[in-house]
This record gives sequence, structure tokens and C-alpha cells, in this order.
Amino acid sequence: MAKAKKNEETSVVAKGNNDLEKKYGADAFISAEDFMNEKREVIPVAPKLDMILDGGIPEGSFVTLYGPKKIGKTVLSLHFSANAQAAGRKVYYLNVEGRIKPRDLAGIPKLQRTKDKFEIVRSYMNSDGTSRILLAHEYLDIAETKVKEDPGCVVIIDSASQLLTELEKEGELGQQHRAPGAVLLSQFCKRISNVLPVSKSIIIVIAHVVANTGGGNKKTSRTGGNKIQYAVDVDLECSYTERWRTGAVKDDSDSGTEIGKKIHWISGSTGGNAAPGMKTVSYMRYGYGIDEVYELFDIGKTLSLIRQNKAWFYFDFLEQEDTKAINGEENAMQEFQDHPEWVEILRKKIKEAIG
Repeated sequence: MAKAKKNEETSVVAKGNNDLEKKYGADAFISAEDFMNEKREVIPVAPKLDMILDGGIPEGSFVTLYGPKKIGKTVLSLHFSANAQAAGRKVYYLNVEGRIKPRDLAGIPKLQRTKDKFEIVRSYMNSDGTSRILLAHEYLDIAETKVKEDPGCVVIIDSASQLLTELEKEGELGQQHRAPGAVLLSQFCKRISNVLPVSKSIIIVIAHVVANTGGGNKKTSRTGGNKIQYAVDVDLECSYTERWRTGAVKDDSDSGTEIGKKIHWISGSTGGNAAPGMKTVSYMRYGYGIDEVYELFDIGKTLSLIRQNKAWFYFDFLEQEDTKAINGEENAMQEFQDHPEWVEILRKKIKEAIG
């Protein structure tokens, strides 16, 4: 009798599951093992950052880039856009601040700029001379719509800090409002959090770090509200930058030749198995963007794939009987420019070395 009752209970449970699957779809109910085995494509960002992000940014991620002004957040997002395009993804760039320049786009060699590959969303001037200023809720509506209607796309919001609400637009200058933009972002995060993993799209939100005037021990605070911190999968913050110079540079008083910036990043959430709180340095070359070749070169030195003896560099990773020796860092970079196949060999060797 007890066995018959148990079979009856099992049958009732199975029937209930079947009814739910019919109502909501069988794919809504999977085992934990199947969930763990689901594959997510990981899009590389840049060599140095990929090392602290477990390979890059997984599809379906909500990403935040924080930092002070003029430190390379936009350049990094454009560099990532080129990698996403190479993986067959379209990019939508929401030009909230209106500050992106043609030189920014021209400085990313691999970036495809046609509208079917890279679309800029912006405020504009009508033919009758009136302006059409897109407000915060409109930008966020566009972002949500693109994620839903174009699965696999990348949406960049540059920046969340400058999203202008209707209340702020129509109010008097100096009038205080209680963070209406943060409230909108909170609603947006709620609406989008379950959509991203399904659409396999990626949202990148650029925001500012400002001086903390609210008291406490922290010298700086993040703009955009707290809700973003709960939605984020991958979080990167630039702590500071320094000049990237070549030539005989002895100290800060020695100018050398300034060729770019060294951007110091620290990771928060990573979206993968990498631990948070890791630090690295990206190299942004003026007129070029993130210099992947130099970053691979720098990693190669760290992993002893490239030996350095004073000003001489030995390309051991080529595994030639007579190891290639080059005098001077810039000459070494030129060799990579002349032999792009060496870059791919080095990239492969690095991947093998770090697993």
C-alpha cells in the first residue's frame, strides 16, 4: 500500500511538471548540471585585461567601466567593439555625452565603421533648425530595444553619469533633484538583467568617479546609483594613469618622448573564475588606441618568452636556432609590425603558458 501511494505521489509531481512545461516551455526547466555545461562565448578585451578577466567578457554580461575624466574608458570600449565585431556582433554606441570624435574612431585600426556594423545613437538638429535632444529614458529605451531585437549585439552607454532626465531638463538651474537619473538606471537594470543572458548581448555602461563630498573615509565615489552594482557582471575601474614614454627616461623631470598613457585598472566582478581585486596596466598609444602588440610584448617578457639583456631583446618564442635579437624597444615593435605572423605566434605561446 505504501509503495502504491509513493508511485501515486511521483505521478502527481510528474504531471505537475508536464503541465508547467507545457505552460512555460520545457527549456525553462533544466538541471543544474545542464546549466553548468551551457557554453558562453567570451570576447577578448585587450591582452593585459584579459589576464585578470579570465579571458575577456562573457556574452550576456552587464559591464561597468569607471574612472576619472579623459583616462581612456571610451577608447577601451571602442577597442572591445572591434573584437566584438570580429566575433560577428553589431555595436550600438549611445553617444550620451556627445563627445566622441572622428579621431577616436579612426584610432582603432580594426574597427568597422559602416552602419550595419557600428551604429551611433545621438541627439541631432532637425531640418527646420530645432533640436532633438534624446533624454535619459529615451536612451535607455533604445538600449533595451536593441538588446531584445538584435540578439548578440553590444550596446555602449557613454556615459551613465550624463544621462539627462526630463525633470532635470525642464527644471531651473540650481534646482535640486533627488538623483532622478539613478532611479531610471535602477529600473533599467531590473528590466534588462534577465534579458541579457537570453539574448547573449553585452551592455557596457561608462560612468565617472568623482570626489566624495558625502563624508566617510573614501576620497572618491561612483556616479550612476547603487543599483548598477547589483546588476554588474564585469566591473573595471581605472585608479590612475601615467605618461607612457620612450627614450632614456630617468625620472618624472625627464620628459623623454611621450607616446601614450599607461592606464592602471583594478577589477571588481569578473564574470568568470578570476578573483576580483586584480590589478593590471593597459597601454594606450596616441593616435592608435590600446596597443595590443606592446601588451603582448610586455606579457612575453614576464613569461620569459622574450628575454631582455639591457637594451637587447631576444625573441625566444620563435624557437629558431639563431634566436632573433633586436636592439631597442621601439625597434622590437617595428619588427612585429613587419612580421604580423610573429604576433600571432606570441599570442598562441602566451595562451599556452597561462592555460
